[in-house]
Amino acid sequence: SPNTRRLILDEGGFLYDSDYYGDDLPFWTKVSDSQGAEHNHLIVPYTLDTNDMRFAAPQGFNTADHFFTYLRDAFDV
Repeated sequence: SPNTRRLILDEGGFLYDSDYYGDDLPFWTKVSDSQGAEHNHLIVPYTLDTNDMRFAAPQGFNTADHFFTYLRDAFDV
């Protein structure tokens, strides 16, 4: 939400977050706390190539049948 960074600063005291998909490189930004004071905040982008979750399950559709089953199940609600 638009309030996430303010909340993690106010409630958790975090100086960074790693839940951003819009870039490949870390960068600094300013975040205003609930009192209006600005703080430097480090954005560490979240990517699947640096996350171990990608090894927990096969990626993508391994066969055409897997893709067909996914589509069929999505529309047969």
